[in-house]
Amino acid sequence: MEQLEGSFEAYVESIERKFAGPGIAKIVPPKGWTPRKKGYAKVDIQIPQPIKQLATGSRGLYRLLLVQGKAQSLAKDFRPMATDKDNAPPCTDSREELERHYWRNLTLRPPHYGADIEGSLFDRGLKGWNLRHLDSLLTRTLKKKKISLPGCNTPMLYFGMWRSTFAWHTEDVDLASVNYLHYGAPKAWYCIPPEHRERFERMLKGILPDLFRSCPEFMRHKELMVSPEFLRLHSIPVVKVMQYPGEFILNAPGAYHAGFNCGYNCAESVNFATKRWIITGAVAEPCRCNEDSIQIDMSMFLDAASGKARQAILDAQGESSSDSDSEDEGEDSDDESGAASHSESGNAQRKAGRPGAKGKAKLTTSGSRTMAQAAESSSSSPAAQTTSRKRGRPAEDVSTETSAKRLAAAAARAERAQARASSAASEGRRAIYFLN
Repeated sequence: MEQLEGSFEAYVESIERKFAGPGIAKIVPPKGWTPRKKGYAKVDIQIPQPIKQLATGSRGLYRLLLVQGKAQSLAKDFRPMATDKDNAPPCTDSREELERHYWRNLTLRPPHYGADIEGSLFDRGLKGWNLRHLDSLLTRTLKKKKISLPGCNTPMLYFGMWRSTFAWHTEDVDLASVNYLHYGAPKAWYCIPPEHRERFERMLKGILPDLFRSCPEFMRHKELMVSPEFLRLHSIPVVKVMQYPGEFILNAPGAYHAGFNCGYNCAESVNFATKRWIITGAVAEPCRCNEDSIQIDMSMFLDAASGKARQAILDAQGESSSDSDSEDEGEDSDDESGAASHSESGNAQRKAGRPGAKGKAKLTTSGSRTMAQAAESSSSSPAAQTTSRKRGRPAEDVSTETSAKRLAAAAARAERAQARASSAASEGRRAIYFLN
């Protein structure tokens, strides 16, 4: 109990180097600890804009269309719907079976999600790990400036049902986040280790160039779901974690994560920061086609920054000034220098690859067609493609020996990818911490 009543920030700083590899960690409090003494039986909250999630796509690559509905009462409307037998999850405790059902039925019977509801279910007087007023470098700095950013330095509640989804994304300004599952069904998490972030982004930019041209930061729209199997085929490992009621999930700065709810549940989440985040936040790019995108003036963190982090802030400010001066000429100057979750070479590639066009990517029927076509073309075997052509020559002209070598090389790449995925999964298992 001592750790939970102590400093959340100090504990995270003591383990952040360990979970920076997998990008995600699960914190298991001791039995008997509760953030809400009176329980959850009488919880009834107004859900201002419940979201209906329509998915299009196939073969492991999907796009979500989010349709906002009318306000609902949790007790009278959302909970009865979420627990109705027609919306019940399959009767199994197997994560693998739940995953199969989820991906097989993603485009069927759209689920609803009560997401992004300002508020907290933590007791006001709870010491230490209290998401209602979580103490960290982020909250202290914004408080000094009298800045309130809902969901960023103040918590939000999330009411899920079977198959309700949170698509692949990093947090605003690539902050770290903490999620607590108050009650209900488990929440399934996926995370891409930060060292593979750039490869993940390059893959999606290549597969979905129209989205990239519409908005260079299209992943901040939180509308793409990519299956672990699809990622495995592209040699991108995924860490899987199942969160149960009473457990915390930590997401490292800049780590891509996604997942789904395994039934009716309630979670609470808020962002936080340690000094380790500063260099990541300094080079984070916002979505510029959404006027509601959260941006933070990183100069507020200069006093807490040191070395490379301080220089990254100053460099980013210089780039912003340069962007303003050259915007009329269509020039982009994205300086993304080295950070814990961003390699210098990867950032240079992001800078070189960004188009000048800006504007919200439209959700139309052509978008769903793009998903299907992209998934189909991407799921084709690289080995099969290379053996069927060689610099424009027909397949029959490619020597059997060359084909065999390419197939062997492709098999070796697949084996290495599987080894990396297994290693990432092992890291995920190790990134589970039991508090006392």
